[in-house]
Amino acid sequence: MRHAALAFAAMLTGCSGADEGAVALGDAALAEIRRLHDTYASAWLADDAEAVMNCFTTDAVLIPHHGVEIVQGEEAIREFFWPPDTTPVSVAEFTLSPDEIEGRGDLAFARGRFRLQLMLGEEQNARAYSNAGNYMMVLRRDPEVWRVTRYIWNDPPSQIQ
Repeated sequence: MRHAALAFAAMLTGCSGADEGAVALGDAALAEIRRLHDTYASAWLADDAEAVMNCFTTDAVLIPHHGVEIVQGEEAIREFFWPPDTTPVSVAEFTLSPDEIEGRGDLAFARGRFRLQLMLGEEQNARAYSNAGNYMMVLRRDPEVWRVTRYIWNDPPSQIQ
């Protein structure tokens, strides 16, 4: 994963040629990206689908764990996260801990670790599902707000408690 991050960072720092005049992210942009992480996790904890979706660009792509098919676009992401006629799910814990945030201009990436606990099922019969793993987000300023445009996560097999 570090090699992919380094390759992406190299692209962002000018190897692509298209963004040679772009300035590296400043403290304000880094703080905005950290706030986006907090907003995304808080939206899940609040069960606020609109706030979750507002963290993504309309053309965002999810690259889920375990080789699950790629999910492209706002409608597909909404259906992926909130499929119709499924067991009720609530997010009991969700943290994103970025280890690295880099970028230039209006494009950045963040990589780090996540921790998640879901409750599957109705209140008395709910079962806990917890997991932790790695993630990488590609972020784009859209137009003045940072949003996730690509999101990949990787975790070990589920751990039903």
